[in-house]
Amino acid sequence: MKKILIWLLFFVGLFTVLGFWYSGLYSSSVNSNISLFKNISSLGALLAVYFILWQIILISRASWVEQTFGFDKLSVAHHYGGIISTIFILIHGIFIVSAFAITQNISILTQFVKFFSNDELLSAIISSFLFITIVVISLTIVFKRLKYENWYYIHIITYVAIALAFGHQLEIGHDFQNSFVFKIIWIAMYIFALGNLIWCRFSRPIINLYKYSFEVSRIEKDTDESVSIYIKGNRISEFKIEAGQFVIFRFLQKGFWKEAHPFSISSGINSNELRITVKNLGDFTANISKLKLKTKILIDGPLGIFTKKVLKSKKVLLIAGGVGITPVYSLASELLSLGIDVSLLYSSKESKSIILKSDIDILSENYSNFKKHFIISNDESWDGEKGRINIEKINHLAPDFLEREVYICGPKGMTSSVVDNLKELGIKKDKIHFERFSFS
Repeated sequence: MKKILIWLLFFVGLFTVLGFWYSGLYSSSVNSNISLFKNISSLGALLAVYFILWQIILISRASWVEQTFGFDKLSVAHHYGGIISTIFILIHGIFIVSAFAITQNISILTQFVKFFSNDELLSAIISSFLFITIVVISLTIVFKRLKYENWYYIHIITYVAIALAFGHQLEIGHDFQNSFVFKIIWIAMYIFALGNLIWCRFSRPIINLYKYSFEVSRIEKDTDESVSIYIKGNRISEFKIEAGQFVIFRFLQKGFWKEAHPFSISSGINSNELRITVKNLGDFTANISKLKLKTKILIDGPLGIFTKKVLKSKKVLLIAGGVGITPVYSLASELLSLGIDVSLLYSSKESKSIILKSDIDILSENYSNFKKHFIISNDESWDGEKGRINIEKINHLAPDFLEREVYICGPKGMTSSVVDNLKELGIKKDKIHFERFSFS
């Protein structure tokens, strides 16, 4: 139901924009290429900003959207929305330059240069260049897998571009000059989008820090490549988070505070101490064991729908790879306590790199409704299951897979492969739950 309402909100806004644009078009002359080009340019500008405002909502991490579609799906939508917005920006620029070039009987290049000398249009030109640059840089970050902090600075530039576009449209936009009602609606759209962003990305984490006073309480080594960070605070058991979810951490310590990173909660749901288990995957995670005790933490979240909320069965198959075991372990603990029959397939390169192994073994000892299988891909000394999780392994280790709902968390390649295997085995799409964690 929530999905329907959100899609309804999107299309109501879209058709409102199109309706007001069309009403302005109807009252103007469209008998020449000049008028046609100006009207197309106007439509491009309106749609560009409309999609940009939805971009803001998608990256705001607002619960009413994020908990409906899931963080990973919103990240994908954000990616494609940026491309769509850029296309409309280019349409706006190309057609408005062409219209004025025809009017002045000069070349498009000459007209483009003349726009730079017009103070009224300078902010619009800068805004357009910023948006296009943002998309190009963002795509570069994705394909070259650059550090996350680059995303942070990119979004700051985005806010500048939005401010410039807003002032330009209200000042000389034809559609707003002709309709006071549309102008008010347009301002309301900005307020709604930016309100979600300010509250969820900035105000909420600060309020959480003040309310719960999150801080590092202890650090313990898990494997040679992973450590567990324990977090305490005031009334931390009241912090509403579900097993399988993740939060975005900013450790307020020199050398750490500039970067924010997502980590799944690996234990401590509804207790007085939360835990994250972090594997060395880069510069930030390699140094995380250097955190000092009592370091304050700015927490944004919880996020993700990799939880029991979507579960409809009494039997579950959990599949994890590498550090993907952290939300899976947390979820397993909760499901087992509820009497759910749980089977776990956990893939790791080496036996010594099995994260949370002792915790998983304890679950196995305490719950008769739990079956665990470690599958090692690159360790000849391992005397258990070897290889990778595939159709043969699923058939062999979880023969009743058709009776189970499946949760998957691991590297992107592994997740995609396992999802394909499950579909090939005849498991319906609505019984397969996974999240690909990308950051925005």
